[in-house]
Amino acid sequence: MLPLYCRTAAFLTLMTGLFLGTTTAAVAQTPNIVTSIKPLQLIAIAVTGEPSRVESLLSPRFSPHDYQFRPSDREMLERADVVFWIGPGFETFLRGPLTNLPARVKVVALQPPGTQLSEDGHIWMDPVHAIAIARRMAEALAEVEPGQRDRWQRNAEQLAAALMREDESLRQELGSLRQPRQFLVAHDTFDYFEDRYHLRHAAALADNAEQPSGARNLLSVQKMLDEGRIGCVFREPQYEPKVLQTLLRDRPQMRVVTLDTMATDISLKPEGIVEFYRELGRGAVSCLKP
Repeated sequence: MLPLYCRTAAFLTLMTGLFLGTTTAAVAQTPNIVTSIKPLQLIAIAVTGEPSRVESLLSPRFSPHDYQFRPSDREMLERADVVFWIGPGFETFLRGPLTNLPARVKVVALQPPGTQLSEDGHIWMDPVHAIAIARRMAEALAEVEPGQRDRWQRNAEQLAAALMREDESLRQELGSLRQPRQFLVAHDTFDYFEDRYHLRHAAALADNAEQPSGARNLLSVQKMLDEGRIGCVFREPQYEPKVLQTLLRDRPQMRVVTLDTMATDISLKPEGIVEFYRELGRGAVSCLKP
């Protein structure tokens, strides 16, 4: 199995051909889609093959946990035929606005059935969950436009195959690390990613809703850093608390790797979500390797 950084251009060419082989008529029948966040936008683009029909409500520069809903956001939602979001336990700012949309707008929550509002909503961090999301999107879109069901389901299955290849490669690469470094996270964004690849952060500065931890936890983190029990830090560009900057100020030797969980720099194209997981894996490996 090739390492993450050795994928060939042939794969991207194949993905582009599979997803972008649409006709003008097909484009005309694709609903207007709005997703709450960019990772969902990338999955929806892979399913439809049509970036121009899929918008993201939030810029990836913002965190969904503290976002303030704006009038222009309502206009975007009301233009949509289908809205995809994680669910009320994650994008809390959308709970009210989504209940007041016109009846013609189909709203689809992607949070797994049976999960509680307070549970971690970062489900896209596990590529296997991303496959389930893609299939759910294909089903929902087919309810709006049944004539495109086969195309969307075919795209979802092609995406599933590509993601499983990435997943297997990353499982092997992370599994081959001997005594990987213990790591610190700013907040619990990575739980699904960690569960998938049998990792566990040594400490976190905040919970999955970005609520800061107390003084006792901060003292514990500082002690772990002082004793060398933390070897690297997963940094997120959307969330970098001042306390993290303070903790690392006098530790220039600490390995700090940026893992962009909101896919800020990933291009809006059908193979974009595959590239997202590839970049995520590459960053994790570079942080954890001894």
